[in-house]
Amino acid sequence: MKSIDVMIAGRSFPLKVTQEEESLVLQVTDEINEKIRNLQNIYLQKDKQDCLSMALLTYAMESAKLKRDLNGIEELRELSDQIESSILRIIV
Repeated sequence: MKSIDVMIAGRSFPLKVTQEEESLVLQVTDEINEKIRNLQNIYLQKDKQDCLSMALLTYAMESAKLKRDLNGIEELRELSDQIESSILRIIV
């Protein structure tokens, strides 16, 4: 494990990451900060905490959509397996 500090919305956070995780953590940190800057430019009256919360909501929604899509793919896979089994029973 390696200790790194990441800066999100002007605050430093110490993290312990593996060598493999480090570049991904830094990439995600950059994306979060960029999203916050974009939101601050759009919503000039909002403070950094509000923009951080909106960025978090954006990522949470993206994660929820991915989970929903993955569940749909798994359901399709199960249905495909059932159809394949039915076809094999008919053929044999």
